[in-house]
Amino acid sequence: MRTVCISVVLLLSFSGLAEAQTSRSRANVSTQSWQQFIVVFRAAARVRDRQVLRSMMSRDFEWAGDGRVGPDEALSNLDRGYVTWQKFIKSVNGRFVTCKMKDSSCWNFSGRQAKRTVGPEWLVFELGSDGRWKWARLVGD
Repeated sequence: MRTVCISVVLLLSFSGLAEAQTSRSRANVSTQSWQQFIVVFRAAARVRDRQVLRSMMSRDFEWAGDGRVGPDEALSNLDRGYVTWQKFIKSVNGRFVTCKMKDSSCWNFSGRQAKRTVGPEWLVFELGSDGRWKWARLVGD
């Protein structure tokens, strides 16, 4: 009986350890993919590579208070100067904060893992169910 109890305790300990390692691995993957994503996104922003930026945007992109627009319209808004490319690039090159549940600063936060720029413009990025980061929203000043 004592051997059975010890075996059960050891089994539970190892399964808990494996689960903790899996959670850490998922966190590392999302962090790693964020780092890869933002390097490419920043480079595309600096040279105004609309094709690359479009591929990194949510299909139902949200532009400030105007509602949901497609990537093409959002990029056209940048070209029209509704938010200047200079402010956009400054935002992308700045700091990011992680969005938390009930965090209104992330603008219509969906509850997914998300990050946003600190300013001068707020760009919100979300980790999709497919494990890929997307630029989801731009909230102007």
